[in-house]
Amino acid sequence: MCILLSGCFEKNVEDPERVYNFWPHEKFPEGTSIKKARYWKSAHFTYEYDIHFELKPKRGKAEFMTERRLFKLENFYLSIPSSPGWFPAPDNSNLYRSSLDDAYYIIPPDSNSIYVTDAHY
Repeated sequence: MCILLSGCFEKNVEDPERVYNFWPHEKFPEGTSIKKARYWKSAHFTYEYDIHFELKPKRGKAEFMTERRLFKLENFYLSIPSSPGWFPAPDNSNLYRSSLDDAYYIIPPDSNSIYVTDAHY
């Protein structure tokens, strides 16, 4: 009698270079550095995941926003229940979406960083 055991293990990655390999969308503009990142994938067969980045664009926020085709979301509430501690809470003054992907971009006016989150649940 042969018994096959297969385990389902969730995946947690915080190394920015490795996390970027899991990014399912078009790559970030050349020269964009990843300061922090986190990727989580559930153990379920449904392929649930969330991914978070703190980015530092090489050429500045305005050019990054143009390259990524970002548009501002007005009167929109986004809840990110599983975000890492370094990831800021979004508000209507700094929440954007891209026409290139399904991610949300949080751009605080008082920071040089751009925060990106995407999830599939």
